[in-house]
Amino acid sequence: MIKSMLGKLFKGEKIFWLGMAVVLLSAVPYLILGTGSYVEYFEQLDWGVITYIYQAKYLFSGSSVIPEFLNGASKNALVAPTFGYVLIYRILPPFAAWLFMQISVQIAAYGGMYLLLDKFVQKKPVKMAVSLMFAFLPILAVFGLTIQGVPLAAWAILQLYEKKQQRQAVIVIVIYSLFSSLIYVGFAVLMIWTLLIFFTLVKKQRMGGVALPFLPFDDIDLSVDKSGSGTSVCGNWRDLYLSPGRYEPRCIWFLGVFPGGLFI
Repeated sequence: MIKSMLGKLFKGEKIFWLGMAVVLLSAVPYLILGTGSYVEYFEQLDWGVITYIYQAKYLFSGSSVIPEFLNGASKNALVAPTFGYVLIYRILPPFAAWLFMQISVQIAAYGGMYLLLDKFVQKKPVKMAVSLMFAFLPILAVFGLTIQGVPLAAWAILQLYEKKQQRQAVIVIVIYSLFSSLIYVGFAVLMIWTLLIFFTLVKKQRMGGVALPFLPFDDIDLSVDKSGSGTSVCGNWRDLYLSPGRYEPRCIWFLGVFPGGLFI
């Protein structure tokens, strides 16, 4: 699905792949030098990477402590920035996991910014240049997609709003949720999403009804029949429409909880 999505999104975008090649080439020195590579120490080797290594080591151990940390401190005292990359450190050796994290974050930053700019900017060289500058911002990879993944998350939210490639957009949001930190940026993302939903509801109500935006799937049917007459307050997602004064709490609840639940 992801391969198909990328092919469809960037079909004929040769300049995009040129920029992607630049991003991938930036990893070559790390591949050549291996564990002898020079890596930012502050908040990375002295903290972030350590949290990933030990959280991954004792992920399924059933132990509530990390023996190597402060003579057996609680696992809650050494929390990794993201959960998704803990799984990567569980599978790969530390350096390979860090390099995968570095490359994947830069790819997400470049691709996400390019997709987002594609909605507003026509000149392809400008999109590539801005996306590359964003991808190479000196932000530590240990924070995952927390910052670099925001443009990609914003693109996904806009896709849901416009009801385009909704399944792919949901996959992107789930990935962003797993590989980013709720504490650092997650609450801001949820707040912005909530405000977008609120203002859209208000805008639609003034137009004679309320059409619920950002719904992830068109083929889910959450019909609710209050009167027993077969009339549905909340029908198929594609045709979901609430006339003024007929809000169905369960529909509104799902709309608000769905994005928030992805971060929990």
